[in-house]
Amino acid sequence: MSQAPLPFISLIRENLSILMTFAYSQPELSQLWIQRYGGRLDRLGAVLFRESEQRAIRACVELAALLRLLDDRENLNEYLKTSNFAALGVLKMDDGSEEPLYIRDVTNKIMHADSYQFQVLVTRFDHKLICKARPDERWVTAEIDLVALAVVCGHIIG
Repeated sequence: MSQAPLPFISLIRENLSILMTFAYSQPELSQLWIQRYGGRLDRLGAVLFRESEQRAIRACVELAALLRLLDDRENLNEYLKTSNFAALGVLKMDDGSEEPLYIRDVTNKIMHADSYQFQVLVTRFDHKLICKARPDERWVTAEIDLVALAVVCGHIIG
């Protein structure tokens, strides 16, 4: 795989940073907010949680678009599969079956999702982005492992 163009590297770094900072700061911030303020969502709570989540979702969509462009240019999906990179998550189908998600699948599911939800766990490090399908799709959810996605991005940006 050749080096990604410099503007791509900068944008991937920025968006990955926003995404990971949001996901991995939420458990601690949530605990603090609950302990000190009972979890009330006044204007400050909205800024700390809702607005930061919206920015993280925007970063995910931008990151997906960049990775999709790289895949189109460099056949990134095939390179990662032949380099034995693990799947980046799980696609849950409407018939109950599951399929592994690779980078091309991840970009498609992020770009075509109806809604997004972060699954952040207080005691574990396997936070996920859950992409929920539109009603007319054959898939229900795409569960994207954020650490696995970060590893792929790290490989790309060197």
